Amino acid sequence: MLVKADLSNAEELLPIQHRAFAALYETYQDQYNPAIESMDYFQSRFA
Repeated sequence: MLVKADLSNAEELLPIQHRAFAALYETYQDQYNPAIESMDYFQSRFA
């Protein structure tokens, strides 16, 4: 069963997101890549 993530999961999910997008960031070095997203911004998306 899938359970919707919430703010309490942010510390676990952000490192997963960083790893998932790291290769794309290395290639394109863009400022909006999720691999370099801050915890504050990541958490704001749950609000």
